[in-house]
Amino acid sequence: KIITILGDRMQLEVIGGSVRVLNSDCPYHICKNMGWIKYNGETIVCVPNQVLIEIKSKGQEIIDAVAY
Repeated sequence: KIITILGDRMQLEVIGGSVRVLNSDCPYHICKNMGWIKYNGETIVCVPNQVLIEIKSKGQEIIDAVAY
């Protein structure tokens, strides 16, 4: 499914519980380059468009790194 937000300025693609930014009019396309997210706690941020996409579920968050 493709979801259009902010008029036609940003498109999100949702497939099987995963989401990604398909297209955006922001200057550097960092949000688009983030790729797919599907685990609890993962986020995609587009600062120029002021958009935050976050996966929320009742499951446990996946920890990908720990720093001391």
